[in-house]
Amino acid sequence: MTIASQGFPLVPDSGGSSSLNSGLELYCLMGLSDTEAKFGPDSREALAALETIDTRLGEILARSSASASVLIVTDGGREAVEREFRPNAVLAKKKYLVTNPDGRIGQWRAVCQAFGGSAGIRLADPKDEKLATELIKVFTEVSDKPPAPVWRIVDKQSAAKLGADPAFAFFLEAAPHYVMSERPTGDVESASKVRGSAGYLPQRSLMRGVLIAKGLGIKAGSKLEYARLVDVAPTIARLLGLEMRVTKGRVLKEMFDQ
Repeated sequence: MTIASQGFPLVPDSGGSSSLNSGLELYCLMGLSDTEAKFGPDSREALAALETIDTRLGEILARSSASASVLIVTDGGREAVEREFRPNAVLAKKKYLVTNPDGRIGQWRAVCQAFGGSAGIRLADPKDEKLATELIKVFTEVSDKPPAPVWRIVDKQSAAKLGADPAFAFFLEAAPHYVMSERPTGDVESASKVRGSAGYLPQRSLMRGVLIAKGLGIKAGSKLEYARLVDVAPTIARLLGLEMRVTKGRVLKEMFDQ
């Protein structure tokens, strides 16, 4: 388990003043994600890693100033995995891509890029709507045969509303206990060497992160119904008397005591 910290001196802009410390300390407590991926989210090893992080966090809080604002943030969760699905193997069997003798992908009309619990399908010709429709039908047939490794297919327009890369024609989300693989050879699915994965659509409750705040400027006992990672930075800036004028996130004002 490793712990990293870095301090950054900040100066308020002309439009604000800070009643807090004029500095920001960031601590990154690492080890849990890798452990969950190797052994599974609910494994003894993952729980031991979490206990180590909890101990380190306690040490940091014990050293923190009474005038400090503290935010504890995670970037998301992981889901237990048992099997992997290989969209590129499906594309290879359907002749949408060709593999070289070494097993690597050669020429392709369509190819999959995996993101853990989801995968994007990219076309050689992004404007080929006919091919995109054809491929959606191919993977719909996969998802309609239980036990299906594909839970849902997300079209380009729906994915764009979630902030996805528009370069992909559509996305696949893995079924529970499945993870996506880019391997183009062999069976289209197999047992997984990975025991835990992130990268599923954010609607899954297991993908949600944690945001806990305490200290100066924080309203005790308040509860946020919803927050995003992009909201954390502008919220921290406001606590420091600063303003982020160009950001996709918002200031979580409802957690402030005034």
